[in-house]
Amino acid sequence: MSNIVELTMKFKTVREGEQAVLYNYLGQGTLLKGPQRVFIFRDHLVMLERKTASQYEYLELKDTVGNVTHVPGPCEMFLNPLELAALEVKDAIRIASNHVIVVYRKNENEVIRRIVEGPTVFIPTANEWIHTFEWHGPDQAEADHMIRAARKITQLPMMPEHFSDKVNEVRTIDDTKMVIKLMVYYELADALKMLEETSDPIADMMNAMCADVIQFAGRLTFQEFVSQSNSLNKTDTFTQLLQICDKIGYKLNKIVYRGYTVTIKLQEMHNRNIENRTRMKLQHETQAMEQRIKDFTLSKQQDRVAQLNEVADMKEQHSQTRTKLISDHALQKASEEHAQLLRLKKLRLDSEMRLQAEKNEQEAEYMQRLTGLGVDLTQYLRTKQAEPCSELVVIQS
Repeated sequence: MSNIVELTMKFKTVREGEQAVLYNYLGQGTLLKGPQRVFIFRDHLVMLERKTASQYEYLELKDTVGNVTHVPGPCEMFLNPLELAALEVKDAIRIASNHVIVVYRKNENEVIRRIVEGPTVFIPTANEWIHTFEWHGPDQAEADHMIRAARKITQLPMMPEHFSDKVNEVRTIDDTKMVIKLMVYYELADALKMLEETSDPIADMMNAMCADVIQFAGRLTFQEFVSQSNSLNKTDTFTQLLQICDKIGYKLNKIVYRGYTVTIKLQEMHNRNIENRTRMKLQHETQAMEQRIKDFTLSKQQDRVAQLNEVADMKEQHSQTRTKLISDHALQKASEEHAQLLRLKKLRLDSEMRLQAEKNEQEAEYMQRLTGLGVDLTQYLRTKQAEPCSELVVIQS
């Protein structure tokens, strides 16, 4: 049976904005850019795939030799198999505000590290790559539990963050086993120091916090721990945590103590003790309140008696003052009346004396006139004087 080769002859159109590669029967390719009309005879036409990148994207080109080039958007390019082995559209890195990324660049025989701060849109060059951080993160299957490499990020937040964790197998001096729950608030202060000193700052902070909690509880009894547990809300209690945070470039903002858990029997005993202490405390507060009420009532009664006595004293003082005023007024009035009476008597006496003096003067002048007329004054006076009564006549009706 003979081999039959099908020969194809036809026209193909490469539209405007499109590109294609025309392969001849020897496998040699020619790049065609539209718009144009192509006659195909024993040739093969391959339309090229177009890749477009926006302003938030870039094109990654890999040529046939293996060299990689990045072209920032907005741009477009065709995957020309004559020159390129691969052409991909990749997203630029949008760095949020208060975030940074760590970028590495290979220059000949050395690698240079730099930090890019947001907010910005970062497009790496072909010889650059972004540091990916794998830290301890929250376990989705168990609350308040951190597991390794659960948090993978490329952008470092330069703002306050927090994580919740629990410290297991914490024993007091009386051998009580507990689980302590804490929440740590921290903030990245020096990214370069963090890169130099640690690969997982969360793990370092967890280990230091665990050591501080074990040290704090190991010198106390269970009851002392319960009464002093509020100290776990103070950052000064966590000396090792403060030291490790300063060493790895972090700032410890605060610690929140979220309680503890113990065995069921111990918790029941502790609950009963709490209930008894609460009952006694309530009784003490009730009795203290009753005593305060009695003291308050007695104090008010004393104040009321003192006020009544003060009012009575004021009334007595007012009465005495009023009596004294009345007496002084009466005495003053009597004194004024007596003085007025004396003045009237004196005026009357003076008037009578003046009248008598005038009468005597008139009498003397009259006598002098009689003397001048030759009248015997002795005989005149005798005749003028009335004779004495010789008998008394009494008339009765």
